[in-house]
Amino acid sequence: MLTVDRFLDELGAVSEGLGLERPHVYGHSWGAMLGLQYAAERNPDWTSLICANGLASVNRFEAEVRDLMRALPGDVLGRTYGRELRGETNDPDYWAAQGEYVRACVLRTSTMRLDPELMSMLTFRTMIGSTGNRLRPGASKGRGAGVRW
Repeated sequence: MLTVDRFLDELGAVSEGLGLERPHVYGHSWGAMLGLQYAAERNPDWTSLICANGLASVNRFEAEVRDLMRALPGDVLGRTYGRELRGETNDPDYWAAQGEYVRACVLRTSTMRLDPELMSMLTFRTMIGSTGNRLRPGASKGRGAGVRW
């Protein structure tokens, strides 16, 4: 019963049952993925679709998680994904490795070595613009007042 097609049908049934015409649809996590799939397959007459914290591509997500696991010490990738492929998820070390991934990449409560090139000041300057853009103290009136370019 728990299939994507069934969830898509239920989303349509709820919208129809409520008599919604051109609704603004908000999806979070699984709801965002479902909304994207519904929009792609069923072309609804929605005013907008807002997606929060959902995956646009499961394949890309899986590849990126594997890359993160590969970067962790202690062969976390082999201890998790490798065991999943072999059907060995009942191994206690599988769950220990899952915990290492979750602490490092989801909860972020463990330290990870970061690539210094990705954490350089040049990166931050590029993200926020030139460091010469500053507000002048006391200037607060007029268009662009207080901004030195």
